[in-house]
Amino acid sequence: VSKQLRFPTLQSEGISGATVAQNSASTVQSLVQRLEAIDTSKITDVVIFGGTNDFYYDTPLGSLNSTDKNTFYGALNTIAAKLAAQNKKIYFITPMWRSRQLAGDAKDSDNYTNTNGVYLNDYGTAIKNIAQKYNAPCLDLYSQKSMYDYTLLDGVHPNDEGQYFIGNTVANWMNNA
Repeated sequence: VSKQLRFPTLQSEGISGATVAQNSASTVQSLVQRLEAIDTSKITDVVIFGGTNDFYYDTPLGSLNSTDKNTFYGALNTIAAKLAAQNKKIYFITPMWRSRQLAGDAKDSDNYTNTNGVYLNDYGTAIKNIAQKYNAPCLDLYSQKSMYDYTLLDGVHPNDEGQYFIGNTVANWMNNA
């Protein structure tokens, strides 16, 4: 991906299992918490790609104008407001479709909610709404469902072909956004 993008350097802050919002059910520091500690002075562009772990850990959605870091909307607003105030270019990416919730349960994300009654795509809609609010580009990876039928290793995590597809899709999109 780094070879395909127009950026001289890339810094990844993605952490497996992390939520966007503060969530006591997750043992991994959330993106909204980590952003407070990251020196963003030399960063020009930021990609926000999350939501699947918020879905898994039942993070409340909240409301469009919330700034409550314990809700998905509130965390997204907090992140976007901070980055926008620093004139950073923000890119949003929705979560990918998933074919299960727990290993082997075959509960795909179109037909089953988390325990709060929220669909995974509702988190994607929240991302799209925040992207629109901040006039930022948004890539809807959830809608690429047909690609995930054979590229999700365990129903959630992409295999090598899935990683290539995502990387290529994101790089092409960012270069044209």
